[in-house]
Amino acid sequence: MPVSLVEAEPAAQWKIGETLGPESRPVLQALGVWDRFTQAGHLPCHGNASAWGGGALVAKDFIFNPYGNAWQLDRVSVETMLVTAAEQAGAVIRRGHAVDEIERHATGWYVHLGAETLSAKGLVDATGRRSAIARKAGVKREILDQLVAVYRVASSDSGSDQDSRTYIESCPDGWWYSALMPGGRRTLSFQTDADLLPGQDWRTSEWFTARLRQTCHISKLLEGHGYAFHGLPQLTSAHSGRLEQAAGDGWLAVGDAAISFDPLSGHGIINALTSGQKAAALLLSAEPNSAVGASVYTDGTETTWQRFLEGRKQYYKAENRWPTSEFWRRRH
Repeated sequence: MPVSLVEAEPAAQWKIGETLGPESRPVLQALGVWDRFTQAGHLPCHGNASAWGGGALVAKDFIFNPYGNAWQLDRVSVETMLVTAAEQAGAVIRRGHAVDEIERHATGWYVHLGAETLSAKGLVDATGRRSAIARKAGVKREILDQLVAVYRVASSDSGSDQDSRTYIESCPDGWWYSALMPGGRRTLSFQTDADLLPGQDWRTSEWFTARLRQTCHISKLLEGHGYAFHGLPQLTSAHSGRLEQAAGDGWLAVGDAAISFDPLSGHGIINALTSGQKAAALLLSAEPNSAVGASVYTDGTETTWQRFLEGRKQYYKAENRWPTSEFWRRRH
């Protein structure tokens, strides 16, 4: 089956979201890229360290996980690797092409890319939380919350930081995470609701630093290794949501386009990989556009969504130190 991958960006871009869980190993092996992945310089992550529901830092390692350790990713490297593998498998990669219009016709779709028009029997919506193709098909997206991430990247000249665990620490109006990245840089991200941000103040270094001081363990980690920030804080959506229908006549959605998870769950990247696998299996089946196939795929995403909701409820329920906080009240 001929496949075209259309991407607006001319090359892979750095994105926040660094951790890939141990369960990714069988997926990457099935895709035939495991050896390339392990040789690409990603940092082994042997556990998490969290201050959640109390002030003490609690460590949880992956020593008993059957798939081994997690990984702190070089996102540009891993995305480039996956695109290269797709190209080597026969996919036509169209980078730097923005989709102008998607049009339905009798036996499929027309995808207009400026001067070029592609004809396709089926479309895979991998447009992230925008769910552009699904919304074009008239499918609504349920948004669970207003979570956003305000983040910065820091670096240190000391080279002393070797702690590749993912750090998570709650605070009165949200929660923080930090991850060491390949190359010695460290990502810091504050998660809160969009309407709780104070106007434009979040764009300033002063606001970000003041918020960071509310943490105990993460701020000490930065001070201990002499980290300094580069650039101003950036904002990205981190809300949880899902399509009411993850597949339809001639299309299906994968990754964040189908379901977007609270980053606390750590499921985002692994869900993108596994949902891509399931989508490929459906497209390669005898009747890729059948109502039965679309229904089975949608039912599977619904099961994943319900499991996520239960886990999310339990995670947030465990933090009850700030009962008057609007952020925590909403999640309780």
